[in-house]
Amino acid sequence: MQVILREDIPQLGDAGAIVRVRDGYARNFLIPKGFAVRADGSNMRMLDHEQRVVSARQVRLKSGAEQVGVQIRALTLVFQREAGDEGKLFGSVTNSDIAAALAEKGVTVDRRRIRLPEAIKHVGEFLAEIKLHAEVLVPVKIRVDAVIP
Repeated sequence: MQVILREDIPQLGDAGAIVRVRDGYARNFLIPKGFAVRADGSNMRMLDHEQRVVSARQVRLKSGAEQVGVQIRALTLVFQREAGDEGKLFGSVTNSDIAAALAEKGVTVDRRRIRLPEAIKHVGEFLAEIKLHAEVLVPVKIRVDAVIP
């Protein structure tokens, strides 16, 4: 039997794929659990329509992410932290700190989307990446200045 997968199934396929499975597997597991539907004419039309809607939404999300990326590229985030004699910070600059600094500048980003190549524990300039969309990865400049305690 041919079915259209509605969710990603390991070892079988991704959502939207048309796969051939045994009748019992489809009737007793995939279809009742809502993981798949029969690959007949009406369901094929429904799949085609859903794919067009999803692709249009992805295009809108990507263009929005690119616009936010232009704003972020123009920014340099400056942090004032207490540091020792050799420039080592008492603490560190974290993803949450970066997200809060971006929010102050008017750009809302989830802290989990910020990637630091290494922990920021020294005074200096650093580069972090923000994944705004699956295809949009934006660098942000970070400068940490020392404040003597």
